[in-house]
This record gives sequence, C-alpha cells and structure tokens, in this order.
Amino acid sequence: MPIKKTTKEEIIAICTQVFRKQGYYRTTLDQLAKANGLTKGVFYHHFKNKEAIMQEVLKASYSYFKAKVFSIAYQDQMPAYDRMQQMIEASNRVFSKDCQGCIFANTALEITHIEEAFAEFTKVFFIDWERAFVYILENEYQPNKAQQLAHQIIADIEGSLILMQVHKNKDFLIKAFERTMRHLGS
Repeated sequence: MPIKKTTKEEIIAICTQVFRKQGYYRTTLDQLAKANGLTKGVFYHHFKNKEAIMQEVLKASYSYFKAKVFSIAYQDQMPAYDRMQQMIEASNRVFSKDCQGCIFANTALEITHIEEAFAEFTKVFFIDWERAFVYILENEYQPNKAQQLAHQIIADIEGSLILMQVHKNKDFLIKAFERTMRHLGS
C-alpha cells in the first residue's frame, strides 16, 4: 500500500478532530493512523506513543488559541466590546465545529486527574483564557469583579459546550456567548 505523504502539522490537525470526537481513552493508534491515511509504522515514525500525540494536539490547540483568540483581547486600538465579540466569534468557530466542544474541557473531564502531562496544558489554556477575559473586562470593572466575571463566563461557556454536545444543539453555546456580551456596554 502506498504511503500517504503528509506533514506532522496535518497529522496533528486530524488527530485533534479524532480526539475531540472520541476522547483520549476510546481512541486507538490504529484509528489515528487510519484517519490520517497512514500505516501504524509510519505513524510511529512521527510519534512514540498515543500520549505524545495528545501532547502535540494540546500544544497545537493552545498555540492556535493564543494566537487567534486570546491575542484579540490585547488589541487595545479596538473598543472592549469589539474585542470581546471577536474573541467569542473566534472561539465559536472552533467550539461549535461538529458540536465537538473544547478539546481542553473534554480532556479535563476525561483524563487530567490521571495524566499529569495533559493537566498542565489544560491549566495553562484556562489561565490564559481567563487573563484575556479579565483584560477586556477591566475596561468596565474593578480587577476583582473582572476576575469573578471571567470565571463565571468561562464556566458558562464550558457548561454550554457540554449541553451542546449532549443535545447536538449549538444554541446552548450561542446563548452563553450572548450572556457574555451583556457584561460590556456597546
């Protein structure tokens, strides 16, 4: 069988979707290789085991969010309302894709209490997400209140992601984002 030529980044992108859909424990190396059109042997050329793949998936996902979502919060030339709206729109594109939710929340629920290597990626993601929200909210609120609201917003969004996945209905996430926007004046 001819081997499909692919980059490590392409493999990681496909693995991300498989892990988001099936979870870490329900996914096998055979499934990941097959999803990428590769043999298991070629797959081992790129990654030593499933844990190494998941670490790369989390690292790539975090890098994406840091560059494409969290960074919006710090674009001070835009009003706070616009920054919040753009962050929400960027998050929504990822979270609502196929109603699969957030790779970090999915991972946290499934394995961070067991797999320390994954817990750190998940923790850093949520800390940076919180900081981005706090930075925007401090335009209208005192630091303690901004911090409290950031926690509330993340809890609301992540709870809505669970309901979205259970019911296969993106309206839960849309409503959470609408509630988030109410914290800022237009």
